[in-house]
Amino acid sequence: MTLSLETSDQQKMTAHFSKPQKDPLSAYVELVGKVGPDLSLQVERAVSFGSEFDLDAYNEVVQLSAQLPAIFPSSSY
Repeated sequence: MTLSLETSDQQKMTAHFSKPQKDPLSAYVELVGKVGPDLSLQVERAVSFGSEFDLDAYNEVVQLSAQLPAIFPSSSY
């Protein structure tokens, strides 16, 4: 399955799912995967956030996580 999506910073992206999703995806999702040479995402994991979600607040946290790695340690999936 391939989807065209909008990111939390209002950019367009393409996500490729190699496996069928066990649960239906909601309006807002977090995708984890690997970026390909064409800048599309090969999805390894998807988490649904429901139909109501504050994208501006989420985007601020994403920006802060890059600026403050001691507070937001990265993890391997």
